[in-house]
Amino acid sequence: MSGPGPKWVRVSVLLAVLVGVVLWGWGRQRTRAQRLAWDRTLRVAVVLITRDEVPAPVREAWREGVGQLEDWVGREAARYRTDLGARPISFELEGPVNAGTVRFEEPEQGLWARLLQARRLARELAEVDRAAGVVPREWDARIYVLLEDGVDGQRLVEGMGEEGGVVGLVRAPREDTEVTLELTAVVHEFFHCLGVKDAYDAEGHARVPEGLVEPERRPLYPQDAAEVMVGEVPLGEAEGRLPGSLDEVGIGPATARALRWTE
Repeated sequence: MSGPGPKWVRVSVLLAVLVGVVLWGWGRQRTRAQRLAWDRTLRVAVVLITRDEVPAPVREAWREGVGQLEDWVGREAARYRTDLGARPISFELEGPVNAGTVRFEEPEQGLWARLLQARRLARELAEVDRAAGVVPREWDARIYVLLEDGVDGQRLVEGMGEEGGVVGLVRAPREDTEVTLELTAVVHEFFHCLGVKDAYDAEGHARVPEGLVEPERRPLYPQDAAEVMVGEVPLGEAEGRLPGSLDEVGIGPATARALRWTE
């Protein structure tokens, strides 16, 4: 991402460490197909995890932000389909839960190492679920948000999502009350759970056309909004800035097709 200012590192790797490789593949395809039928409101738990006290203004920012995220999804869905209702997705905030042992790491190399990592992470998240009163079978997906202190003053938001699965992970600053990037990361990782793929290049910039909200725009740049599977408002080729609010985040035609909101 070019230019000065806050940094949002997008990881969004497949969390094969959570699923035991291909053993659950058929079941995941079936679960994904059921969710993409859009015949009911999908329920997503957004579970805040912390190692330290979360300031009250931050908790309030998250509470308000999750409500805004529901409204945003409803508006974006209505641009493509009129039969989904005002709340195609319900995001419900849980926590914060104090869970000092939880570690979000990139997948290990090698099958055995991944399986051991999967077992550890599954055990840690099960403890989080119990503490938060979250029953996994009652949710279409759970997005766990680890709130922690920043590094060297940087505003770092990163995430990992299980493609076609039920779990996403996000790391975010603990004292941040401007949570646009965090909310974008939450829905980004949930869309991974629905099978939607990233739409940015190796440098984090939007790929054309799938990484644009308005790929038919002329002139093409600057775009007005960041595609949710990119997270950057394109200002030119290989150039962009972070969105300042959810009003500057959108769902482009490629993502809408992957969500089965269009033919």
